[in-house]
Amino acid sequence: MRRPRSPRQTTSRLGISRIEVVIFGLAIMTGFAYSVLGIHYARERARNNMCMEHLRTSGVAMQTFADSDPQHRLCSGAYDWMRDGCPSKYGWVADMVNTGSGDPQQMHCPASDALGSDTLNDLLSFHGGPPANIPTDRPDLIARLTEDLCGSTRAHGKLATDFLDLGYGTNYAASWHLVRSRVLLWRKVNGDTANDPYWDARSLGGAYGPLTVSLIETSPIPYSTIPLLGCSGSRTTLTGDVPGYLNAGAPLGQSFNNGPSYWNDATNEITLIPKGQLLTESPTGTGICAWCDDVLPTFGAAVPQSNIANGGSDGLLWLQDTRAWSGVHWVGKNFTCNILMADGSVKSIADLNDDGYLNPGFPVIGGDESVGYRDSLVELFSFEIYCGASIEAEQNWWSHRGFE
Repeated sequence: MRRPRSPRQTTSRLGISRIEVVIFGLAIMTGFAYSVLGIHYARERARNNMCMEHLRTSGVAMQTFADSDPQHRLCSGAYDWMRDGCPSKYGWVADMVNTGSGDPQQMHCPASDALGSDTLNDLLSFHGGPPANIPTDRPDLIARLTEDLCGSTRAHGKLATDFLDLGYGTNYAASWHLVRSRVLLWRKVNGDTANDPYWDARSLGGAYGPLTVSLIETSPIPYSTIPLLGCSGSRTTLTGDVPGYLNAGAPLGQSFNNGPSYWNDATNEITLIPKGQLLTESPTGTGICAWCDDVLPTFGAAVPQSNIANGGSDGLLWLQDTRAWSGVHWVGKNFTCNILMADGSVKSIADLNDDGYLNPGFPVIGGDESVGYRDSLVELFSFEIYCGASIEAEQNWWSHRGFE
């Protein structure tokens, strides 16, 4: 007769207990999970390193351009057909391609969800002439819109394809400092100074133009804190097909940051400096000087919920609207944005509240999707990434274009 199995006998025919099988299975699953995480982290680290290398190469290309440029500009403008002219002739992307310093179309930020720049939408809407809403007092700027490849009669999508075929493409976003440098000043008849009354600060007509070596050298702001170029995130979508490259609906980034702005307490939104904004009063006035005595917020601190605390004599805190940049690299605790500096270095800045944007210190109240910035948490510390309204020394403010 078969001997009954003891209830204490728990081993399998192979001599391994059920508990040991479970432990072994858990060990395999844990090891697999860690290996997957390790592969993912290594891939993200490789993308981050590639992005940094692309930015450094772009910085070298800008220095190369400045060495040969009569005005010693770091670039000829923004990659922006509507504002700067034909992207095959004007802008930092065109400079890199035309000087043989690199292929920006192949040097994309590999981690960004933006597959191109919103300039592609401008090219798709190109109809053979300048936009109707451009002021007519600068025919030199209007003429730039139809120069070079933009004088082509090819279909819109095919024209955009031509640009990308030749390397005129990017998904990086420039700083306003790089492509505009400073607002254009007008001296009024009463002695006050204001910015241009006809062109806004994003347009080439409302600024002095691209950043120059001399402005960097005479600025009180250190080279290592002046930002030039950074990773962009998706800000809009492609309105049509670009054959061979992108389909309609593809995510696009913004060409460059908007420029000097302030948090509007009345409307709860970021407001770009208005045309004709009073910047300095005449010596006989009350001494108002926009952004001359602003106190730039501290990194990681939630700034006071008003302009008054940190704003200067005009009661407004002026900062760069940096919403073209985005944290796209996951290399640790937070998503980060790589930013090229004027000294050629690249800094990695964390998106501390995961809203997809980097706040330089706007006192945002109840930020939503339309604002972008979720709150007032400071992520761009101005002693590391300078985001004040201007890098120009105050004593040079009295340079002006003319009288209004």
